[in-house]
This record gives sequence, C-alpha cells and structure tokens, in this order.
Amino acid sequence: GLSVDETENKVNEEDLMTYFPGKSSDIASTNFSSGWFLLENHQATSFSDLQAGLNHLRRKVQGQKEGQLSFLKANINSVMDQVDTLVNLKERYESDLSKYGSEPTLRLEKAIKESEREARKLFDDVLARKDRAEKTRNALNVLQRFKFLFCLPCVIDRNIKKGEYDIVINDYIRVKNLFHKTDIPIFKEALNEVEKRIIDLQKKLHADLQTMPITVEQQKRLIRYLVNLDSPYDPAWDAIKSRSEYINK
Repeated sequence: GLSVDETENKVNEEDLMTYFPGKSSDIASTNFSSGWFLLENHQATSFSDLQAGLNHLRRKVQGQKEGQLSFLKANINSVMDQVDTLVNLKERYESDLSKYGSEPTLRLEKAIKESEREARKLFDDVLARKDRAEKTRNALNVLQRFKFLFCLPCVIDRNIKKGEYDIVINDYIRVKNLFHKTDIPIFKEALNEVEKRIIDLQKKLHADLQTMPITVEQQKRLIRYLVNLDSPYDPAWDAIKSRSEYINK
C-alpha cells in the first residue's frame, strides 16, 4: 500500500475547497473526492507508484470478497437459519402490526393496569383485616404492658370496700411516680379515674376523722392516711377540733 506523503509543499486547503467545491477528502464521506484525496496525501507520488497502489487495493478487495465467500460457504446452514429467522420476525411484526396497530404496548399497559385493579380487589379485604388485626394486637400489647394503670381504678374500689387503705395508698404513690408526667391521652384518662376515687376516699377519711366517738389511735391512723394521700385538709387540726367539740358537749 501507499503511505501518506509528508511533503511540505502541500496544496493549501482553501485552494482545494476552491478546486473541489462541496467535496471532501474523507473516504467515509458521501461527498468524497478522489482528486482532493490524492492532492492532499499523494501530491509527490509518481504515477507508477499510484498504479501499484491501485493494484494492491484491488487485490486486497478481491481477497476480502473471497474471504467473505469462503465464510458463507463454510457457514451456509447458520446463515440460512439466520435469514429464516429474520423473515419470520418480519412476518410476525407485520402480523402484530395489523392485529394490534402501530402501538401494541398501549394494549399491554391497559391489560397490566386492569390486572393491578383486580389484584387490589382480591387483596384489599385481606390487607384491611390484617391492618385491623395489627392494631388490635398493638392495643393488647399496650394493655398488657400497662395493665397496672388500667386496672387500678377497679383495684382501688375493691380495696376501699375491704378497708385496705394502706394498699390503696401504696398503689396511688406508685402510679403517680410512674405516670404523673405523661401526655398520652389514654394514660391521662386512666389517671383521672384514679384521682376521682382518691378524692372520694379523702372525703370519706376526713369525715370518719371527725365522727365521734373515735379513739385517738384511730384518729392517728386516719391522719396518716390523709397525709399520705396529699389531701387538701389539715387533718391534725381537724382531729383536735372535732375531739374538743365532742368533749365539751
């Protein structure tokens, strides 16, 4: 083959554009000009060398053709299978085009969306029941974890009826220490129920403290109960006052 001529006396590119308007020396271009190419790359190459280069190219092209023919002959079965596949693909494409139109994916998209809607119909009830079961389970876990608080109003009522005020006081002090700063509505509601019963108990104990006759030991015990329950009364003074009034009758 011919190497590119590196001579310094190359034709100016502007002159070449004038000689070959709208043409190019790029072999891959559709506007390729052989004259421009030769002037640009082989200006100093002799005619005999150009002929030799041409013959070399012809032999090279012929060799490539023979190589391609040899490849086809050696792989004729595979090539024919590929041709058949392409023909079948073309026929299927034309068939689908006439059957589904130029945008078959629209029907596929519609079918997928319809399947999604049907799936939701099937599983919405199941998911809703699962959600309700999950909420119920969470509520039961909360009830179990804070069983002491939620059951305390009933426990207080039972212990008051039995006169077990020390147990009531201990439970009241415990629940105040655990929940007195809570902002959770359901906990605050349970605490309000506890407070109602404690207020009623304070009133009852205060009334018992002032009801005569009663022993001093009983009064001392009632005073202790009222103090431990943080009652708003002054139980010691009320006890002295009620006993004084009883004695002076």
